[in-house]
Amino acid sequence: MLKYLIILINFVGILGYKVLFPGGVSISSDLPATINPGEDVVVTVNINKGDLGGFAKFTQDFPKGFTVTLIDGADATFSFKDQSMKFIWVSLPAMSEFSFSYKLSVDASLSGSYEMSGIFSYIFDNEKQNAFLEKRSIQVGPSTATSSPPDQVAVKGMVKEEIEGVKVRRTTSPIQGLSNTFKVELRIDKPDISGFAKIEESIPEGFSASEMDSRGGIFSFENQLLKVIWMSVPDNEQFYISYQLKAGDNVSGNQKITGAFSYLVGDESSKYYVSPSTIFIEKEAGDEIPLIIISDDGGDFKEKETPVVVATPPPPVEEKKPEVKEAKIPEPQYNVSFRVQVAAGHSPVTNDYFSKKFNLNEDIIIDNHQGWIKYTFGSFDMYKVSRDERNKVWSDNKITDAFVTAYNAGNRITVQEALMISNQKWYN
Repeated sequence: MLKYLIILINFVGILGYKVLFPGGVSISSDLPATINPGEDVVVTVNINKGDLGGFAKFTQDFPKGFTVTLIDGADATFSFKDQSMKFIWVSLPAMSEFSFSYKLSVDASLSGSYEMSGIFSYIFDNEKQNAFLEKRSIQVGPSTATSSPPDQVAVKGMVKEEIEGVKVRRTTSPIQGLSNTFKVELRIDKPDISGFAKIEESIPEGFSASEMDSRGGIFSFENQLLKVIWMSVPDNEQFYISYQLKAGDNVSGNQKITGAFSYLVGDESSKYYVSPSTIFIEKEAGDEIPLIIISDDGGDFKEKETPVVVATPPPPVEEKKPEVKEAKIPEPQYNVSFRVQVAAGHSPVTNDYFSKKFNLNEDIIIDNHQGWIKYTFGSFDMYKVSRDERNKVWSDNKITDAFVTAYNAGNRITVQEALMISNQKWYN
């Protein structure tokens, strides 16, 4: 009896690693059980989907201090923003089984145990289905008996990250007259912060960086890591620093800049993670000037836009067979709209606040999103129109951190997702 019980337990354990979801879908990942602080690992996700096609999405959330960069997206649109990773396919790969991969980087000051899982969403039998990646624990650094529970593990020596009023926004723009050369400007809002502070920027391979304006800080660039260090941060509650980037002739595709602002609150260290910026460079044979697209909200761009083609099924064979209900993959028709976000905070304000302080007389829409109150206006079908409205806010209302957001059927998505599923072009 005991022998059969052991066999049964082992069999159930095996099933736990490869659960079949509707449509015969299974999903697995080689996420390691342990990783050292400051280390990078490549993670591969395998999906067995059978004959499924059409739209699908894989999402996975990561704790603060973990950063994800794309390795191989299997023709998906990739994004990593607000600690959420997304792979989106307008049309799944034709193979019955495929894989995609990403690089997972861990901040050097992290330690503890963290739980991670993922969701693969797809269409089967005209209904949305979810395949869940097995939840796994990953240990960062040595394990201790007194470790905090995963949801309480924080960056060691760090206070809460989203400190009221502290914010850093990166703006990237080409320098006119200089080939493949960019000005990167960081606007730093730091009320009531003094003493030691530091900016760190991870620069992609193939780029060189040089100082433009460090506001008295010590500038350095080594091993693709840019640093500006202040023993006493500037007194201004808001100030700007800038540096110049130069891309090598062989640099192409999506190139991502990530960074953080570190500072002291009392004797505790705190860190604000800056939203990633993406520089997309594409140069066709014979072209003298490359195509350059810049996104300061971290989105990636595909080198070629492939039109979505829905295959027409062949005529049915005239046989007397039992009628079988065929799964139909719906065409990618979405209710996509764009808005302009002008502010975010934890305390609600009225429309009068924006009209009196910024002379912005738009009807403000209030959203509660990821623990923040976000203020947007407009509902534009075309991205270009929303881009023009954003530029107008920059120039007329002096809200220099306004940016375009996107929605699908009322749900907030990335601008890159919206551009792809609505088949629109990016305009800088």
